[in-house]
Amino acid sequence: MGINDLHVHTIDDTIDYNALLTIIKKHFNQQTPLLETLAQQIEMEIKQLFPAILYFYLSIKKKYPALAAQIESSEIIIEKNYAN
Repeated sequence: MGINDLHVHTIDDTIDYNALLTIIKKHFNQQTPLLETLAQQIEMEIKQLFPAILYFYLSIKKKYPALAAQIESSEIIIEKNYAN
């Protein structure tokens, strides 16, 4: 089954965005030293809650990180294709 073969017919065919928000808020309320760790924890919990997802993309951007240079932001991206 390819990505073009997927169709959304009912609300049951979608992701519960309130559940996603709850997961994200929970992890952002815990102190985590690395953005990479935070992103991995969020990805693992979302995949556990929604095992049928075939593709995952998460971007977390931190404004003005504490670095030895003037940097506007740093970003971590996790992108996974579970269909393979």
